[in-house]
Amino acid sequence: MDAIDQARAFLVVAETGGFSAAAKHLQVVPSVITKRVSQLEAQIGRQLFVRTTRRVELTATGKAVLSHARDLVQAHDRMMGDISNDVAELSGRLRVKAPSALTYLHFSKIINRFLVQHPKVILELLLIDRPVNPVTEGFDLVITGLPPSYDQIEEIALFPIQRMLFASPSYLAQKGTPLQAEDLANHRCLQYSYLSPGVTWTLKGIRGQVDVHVNSTFQTNDIKVMYQAVVDGLGIGILPNYVAQEAIDSGTLVQVLENFALPEFWFRAQFARSQRQRRLLMVLIDHIQDELRSLGLAGPAGCGITSDVPTAIAPRE
Repeated sequence: MDAIDQARAFLVVAETGGFSAAAKHLQVVPSVITKRVSQLEAQIGRQLFVRTTRRVELTATGKAVLSHARDLVQAHDRMMGDISNDVAELSGRLRVKAPSALTYLHFSKIINRFLVQHPKVILELLLIDRPVNPVTEGFDLVITGLPPSYDQIEEIALFPIQRMLFASPSYLAQKGTPLQAEDLANHRCLQYSYLSPGVTWTLKGIRGQVDVHVNSTFQTNDIKVMYQAVVDGLGIGILPNYVAQEAIDSGTLVQVLENFALPEFWFRAQFARSQRQRRLLMVLIDHIQDELRSLGLAGPAGCGITSDVPTAIAPRE
């Protein structure tokens, strides 16, 4: 196991950019990481990192070793996962980040059913609506719809989010209903701050793309607060369909500018390429996809792993 431990330590230092961050990710003290990397350097006979007081960078040798270390670690983890699949019940510990609105509506039930099926799995679920790097912040899995992607992670597309413009009947009765995208400039518009830091909304109609400078009168970083603001008549806001559907059905919210489309975004699962519990993680992701598909939310079957999901594919949390 020494070679595997050394390769894993080297790989995680390269991914996290530091020995302390790697130690946190692997749940050991920094001196253990230092020892393992030093042992690997001694065996190779060359330095793998340039160490300064402020940063750690790969040497030319380190860059050449990186892909070999990743292949070695992943092959070992696949082998151990296959053996575990044959001889033992699924077990392990996972730390998962998920957005609050999705979790309240669907994800908590999805996770609970997974844990009922696999009682030996220990899972910590944290609700965080800001961007999170799974490698540097110590998460095994991040469920996100926010734009940032990161180096040294893999992503799996989960489901697309259709976003639409909504207002309450009381607001429209008082301020009127916009008929063209340009009419939004004369309305009170509500901003979701994580994805709309500016005051320009982009819509697409039959004549092409329209950029509208809106009058932003309210901003929030929480999608449920945004939903309530729209319901309470503060103005026109952009909401994902999975959040707004019940209010649409009851007449509490009204879709406006139905002939104009907003960019389609995606929720994704993000995890470190050097994930130690890859089999457990993939079983959980498969479960999540199956559950989402039963809810009519999942994307087409076969949405695979990628390390380069475009940043435009990113829904609201």
